[in-house]
This record gives sequence, C-alpha cells and structure tokens, in this order.
Amino acid sequence: MLRDVFVCMVIGLTACRASDGQQALVASQASRQDDIPQIPVLSAWYRADNVTKGDKNVLTTLSDCSGKGRNIVPGPYPPRVLANAINGKPILRFDGRQTTLIDEGNNWSANGFTVFVVASYDEVNQKPVMRNNRRVSVGQALVSDGGDAGLALGLNFNGRPGMAGGISMANPETAYEPPYATEQSSDLAISAGKFYVFAYSSTEGKNNSSWNAWSCRLKVSVFANGMASPTVPNPFISTQAMNGGKKLQIGAAGARECFKGNIAEIITFNTELSEADRGKVFSYLRSKYRLQETCKLLPTGPVVIVPTFENRTYWFRDSVTVEMATPTEGATIHYTTDGSPPSEKSPLYSTPVKMTESTTVLARAFAPNRDASPVTTATFIRIMPMKPTANKLTGGWRLSWGDEFNGPEVDESIWDYETGYVRNSEAQCYTKRKENSRIDNGNLLIQGLHDNWNGHEYTSASRSTENNVILTYGRYEMRGKIDIRSGSWPAWWIFSNPGGGGHPAEGEIDMMEYYTRHTLFNIMDAAQKWNVHKRSINSLGGNRWATAFHVWTMDWDSEKIDLYLDGTLMLHYLVDDANNTGPNGSNPFRHPDRKKMILNQALGGRWGGPLSPKDAPFELRVDWVRVHTWSNETAYTLTVNAGAGSGPYVVNTRASITANMSPPGYVFDEWVVDGNAAINDPTNPSAILIMPASDVTVTATYRPE
Repeated sequence: MLRDVFVCMVIGLTACRASDGQQALVASQASRQDDIPQIPVLSAWYRADNVTKGDKNVLTTLSDCSGKGRNIVPGPYPPRVLANAINGKPILRFDGRQTTLIDEGNNWSANGFTVFVVASYDEVNQKPVMRNNRRVSVGQALVSDGGDAGLALGLNFNGRPGMAGGISMANPETAYEPPYATEQSSDLAISAGKFYVFAYSSTEGKNNSSWNAWSCRLKVSVFANGMASPTVPNPFISTQAMNGGKKLQIGAAGARECFKGNIAEIITFNTELSEADRGKVFSYLRSKYRLQETCKLLPTGPVVIVPTFENRTYWFRDSVTVEMATPTEGATIHYTTDGSPPSEKSPLYSTPVKMTESTTVLARAFAPNRDASPVTTATFIRIMPMKPTANKLTGGWRLSWGDEFNGPEVDESIWDYETGYVRNSEAQCYTKRKENSRIDNGNLLIQGLHDNWNGHEYTSASRSTENNVILTYGRYEMRGKIDIRSGSWPAWWIFSNPGGGGHPAEGEIDMMEYYTRHTLFNIMDAAQKWNVHKRSINSLGGNRWATAFHVWTMDWDSEKIDLYLDGTLMLHYLVDDANNTGPNGSNPFRHPDRKKMILNQALGGRWGGPLSPKDAPFELRVDWVRVHTWSNETAYTLTVNAGAGSGPYVVNTRASITANMSPPGYVFDEWVVDGNAAINDPTNPSAILIMPASDVTVTATYRPE
C-alpha cells in the first residue's frame, strides 16, 4: 500500500482524491516525505481512479492530481470508466469514437519532458495509418501536444513505442526489423490487449530549433513485471515536435482519429527524469497495477549460456544461435533439450547450436576432480507471427506492364528520348547516345558525363514514354539507385504531353526527385500550386543510404495520389484539391492518359547544386519499372515486413517485394514466407511473389556480413 501512494507523498499532495482509503494514508504519511528521494514537480497527473462519472459510467471529470488544478471536462462523447479492470483498479475505455480529453495548460517545456502512460492497445498496426492531412502520418497516439504536426507519443507501427504522429523520421540505421540495432538486448515486442507502462522522455535543445518548432529526440522505454526495456536513445526524431506545446491531449494526435484501447494513468513532468527517478515511477506504477506481462527482449546476436544458478528466458523470431561457455579451465559442457538434468552422458557442447523452434536448454559444466556446476535453464521462446487469414477481397492490384531492363538494349517501343537543352537552365545536353543511356548489368543506366561532346561540356539522357504508353490510374513502382553528390538531379516523374494541354496545364507528379542532400516528393497542379515533402539524406541514413537500391511508389486513383519511399508514405494528395485548375476548368489529375513518364539524370541548373567536372560521371540506375492497375477480380492481402510491397493483389498476379536497406554489419539473407506463396528468388532482396488465394505475410531477414 505504501508504494501505491508513493508519488503522492513525493510531491506532498494531500488533496488527491484516491480510492480505498488512500486519502487518509497520504495525510498520515506526509511527515515522512523527507525520507523518500524527491522527484521534480509534476506537470500533470491523471488517473482513472480519480474521476467523476455520470450515467452508464460515462466520464464527466478527469481530475488532476498534480496540484495544478487542471481538471479535464470532456466533450460530448467522453470515454467510459470501467471498474475493476486491472488489479481492481478502473480504466478509461476509448473505442475510437470519443472526444479527446484536452488540458489547455502549457504542459510541455522547451527544457524537456517525461511522460508515463499505463495503457493497453486494442490493435498493434503493422504499418502507419494515413489520413487525409497530406503533411502528417498518423500512428496510435496516447498523448500529444494537440498539434496535427506536433508531438504525438504512442506506438508508431509493429508495436514500437515512439512518435505516433507528426513528421516521424526513424533512422533506417537504427529502426530496421528488428529495431534498435545499437542496443544489445535489441528488440521489444508489444502485444495487443496487454497493459504496459510506456515512458517517453526528451531534453529539448534550445539551439536545435527546426522551422517553427523544436527538434525532439525521444528516449523510449517500456516496463512490465519488474523488467524494463533498455532506454533507447534518439531512435525517433520529429522536426516539428513541440508545436507550441500549449495542450496536453489524451487519446489522439491533433484532430485525427481517436485512440482505441484503455488508459489507467498518465504522469507528466516538465523535465527529463534521471534513470533513477524513472525507476521510482516505474516501481510505483508496477506495484499499483501488478503488471504481469514480461517485456520480450529479442537478442541481436548469439546467446551465450554460462552454467550458473541463474535461469534466463529469451524470445526470438525466426532463429537464434546458442553458444555455451564456462570459465573453468578444462571443463566441458553437457546439455539437454528434453527437460532432463544434464549428465556427462548428455550431448557434449562443441559448436554453436541454431534453434528455430521454442526450446528449453539445460546446461551443466563438468571438470575433473571438481563438483559439477549448477544446472542452468535457458528457455527460448519463438514469437510466432500472426497467421494470415483468408480475407477475400473484392478487388486488388494486377500487374499491367513494366520493364525489367534485362534485354540487350533499351526497349525504344516504351522509352523514347528528350534531346537538347530542355529546362531549368541545366548544364547537360540530352542525347540519344549509348554513352548516356544503355542496359548495364540488368539495369537501365543513365549517365551524366563531362565529355565535351560536339561542343557540349556535359551530356546526359532523359528517357520518356511520350506517345508510346497510355498511362492509367494504378500503382507505379520504380527500383533504383541515385547519385547524391552535389550537382546531381535525378528524377522519375509524370507530366503532360504537349497535346494534352502542355506544362503546367496538365500538372506534374514527381515520384522521385533528388537534389542538394534531399529527396523530394512533389505534386503541382495546373495553377502551379506545389505540395512538397522533403526528406534529408541524413535522416534516411546518410551516404550509406545512397549505396543501396530503393523503391519509389505512387498509388494514383480518382481520389488521391500517394507517394512512398521504401513502403513509407511521404506525401498524400487529394485529387479534388486540384479541381478546376486544368484546361477548361478540368482537373489535371483525372486524365492519366494525357501524360508521359520520364526517367532522367539532370546536372546542375536551377536546383541541382554546384557541379564539378571531377565528379562525373553521375549515374541513375533503374532495376525495374512496374505498373499495376486495379482489378475487381478476387484478391487477398500481402503484408511485407521489413520491406516494401504490401497491399491487396489479385490471385496469381506478380507482386513486387523489396527488402529494406540492411542494417550496418548485416546483409540480406532471405525471405521467410508465412502462408502459401511462391517467390521467384527467395535470396534476392528484390523479388516477385505470385499471389496465392489466401492472405500471406513475408518477412525480410538479415545475417551478419
């Protein structure tokens, strides 16, 4: 009971209305405050056991226990209060329809913050959920600062705690699958329907302002059953994190959809707490709610068993390598996997053991003239992926056409040329020469050269589908590798044919564009109104990112245009936003057939940056271009973990799957299939899956170099 009121005593609160006689105990113990280490003053503290409620247990007031008097009166659709939900304590139940709970006080400090939330999620999404605000991605926010592009704390996807909304930039070098590669204990698996303590903290750097807000680098940890995950420093960064910091909003981010799940308690501090103080709050919350679910820590490398009295449990996904060691000179290790105590007649450990199924290993060391060591039990539990269900769909993507660039020559029935000096005061003259564009090792290679050809200092190529291909609504994909040095300006884009109204009358869509250390995702309507999203190369992984192939995708229909990079949505555009800007008041994005697709490598010019002859040649390599169109035939869902290509696909169509960039020190190993599906080359990071008549999940796996 003492721990149950620990935080109240720390800050000297005797006005916090607690249940089960806690009020009296707080008052009686107030004189002992000096015996307990102090924690900085709270900013806000909300508890489901400190509320008033009306008919049908609907919340009417959420009281603030921090002493600031920031009680929250909900709007017209408040959450319900469910009694005896966790260790006899109540919870606030959010099912996605409630008015969010908002405290208008200034709850966020530019000097830092720490937030603790005891909560459970109804669902753990496998990818971000997108809404119609094309600037932001929506995750599953528990609390936020109330801004659509601001600080939103919760789960991002795959059950990873972090930035739930805002412009979330997870560094691929630390956020691959499994994430948090820099942490030895590595991974953390959050399950739907189970309660955890989610902790988020940050020190806001006053000199790190970005745009009109603070750059927020979160430290994240999750706690249950006496075990805290390692604090993960700086895995999530938001360039518009604070957004003024005026509100504390519970149950959503900005004006977007409400949280689905349960919240028992929220504690916020206007400073970053130390590890010790975080541990104290964790201890209080764990004791109060008796959290029994253990955090699942997944190993990144071999697990070493040393026979001692200590027993350990490990979780893994596909496989785990087990090594055994003993400090006793001349000792041997014997082990069993059938539950029996090891003896010297048991299997002798000699080489690492790879396990792919849940196994309990008992190990014991034996040495001449010495007693045998204690028996160590190491339990390895495989986290099985959710079995895909056969959710028959009424339609999905079917491969329409594409170019794999596997022939001896570029197919000129698809790819014509632009020639000469075309636009943007660029340095290159576009030519039809093979020196500038050709098939090279299964790729379309477009080279920008400094070769003084026919008096032109720089030459390059621009390949166009004009008059060769009729474009339609669909899913457009391109796998390529770009040159990110100064002066390089590659692009994969769609704009009008001259006969369709000309540029800009028929609009422009830049699926892939790069210059000056930024990738760009742009849409311009016929009134030359731009919608632009930029992503710095540093945020994607730095120069190492440019050494790998990546996949750019556009999903285009009569309602929206979505642009993706490696399966992550970068720009969401509503086609209706361009109404009446085209010729004769038409919408320029309702006529795909009037447009052409271009792949080009520009140099210098208006936006390409300083250009140096010594850096030539500049290369754009394209592995393939594929176009899928929508079909109302029977379809099922493909889920690609650690890669791009997820979506609904028609049975027997060829779906593109591409693995994410491998983490430092690792290389792609193979595709692991959960379901009945054939892959043309399971060891190729860019493969083709033949869609079966059932849902299927594929996961990219990696191995050390």
